[in-house]
Amino acid sequence: VMQLLKDPDQGKNISATNIIQVLESIVESFQHHQIQPEIINDQHLDPVIKADRELLYSSIKNIVQNAVESVPKSGKVLVQLDAVTDDQLNIIVIDNGKGMTQDFIAERLFRPFDSTKGVTGMGVGAFQSREFFRSIGGDIQVQSEENVGTSFTLQIPVKA
Repeated sequence: VMQLLKDPDQGKNISATNIIQVLESIVESFQHHQIQPEIINDQHLDPVIKADRELLYSSIKNIVQNAVESVPKSGKVLVQLDAVTDDQLNIIVIDNGKGMTQDFIAERLFRPFDSTKGVTGMGVGAFQSREFFRSIGGDIQVQSEENVGTSFTLQIPVKA
């Protein structure tokens, strides 16, 4: 299973990437969707991340896509930037969707090829996203409450 997920070129295109531009292009990709994710940047952050831009984009988009797909038509998805320290950025993807049980988070959320979407989702999204963030020294934390919503905290190291 792991060989499917390991790309031999992974991480070879590392560059200084403006995270705001990445988030804006992710939000733009949902412009024809019923749910429009909204970027919240109260601290006016403009961090640059050293990472493979494509992998960074797809890893964040996976999480945003899951949030968008989990909310009702009147739902909301927020993508909030939060500077924890000078060298760590959190991007918190918050939705008011159906939420997940603690058992699901613990046992299935990050298991490759397991999906709540039946055959339509291959179920590598959350797993691959977490693997990517861990590979650059970050991680993903999840908090969820059934019928209330979910927040994914993407912890990303910021390198000067």
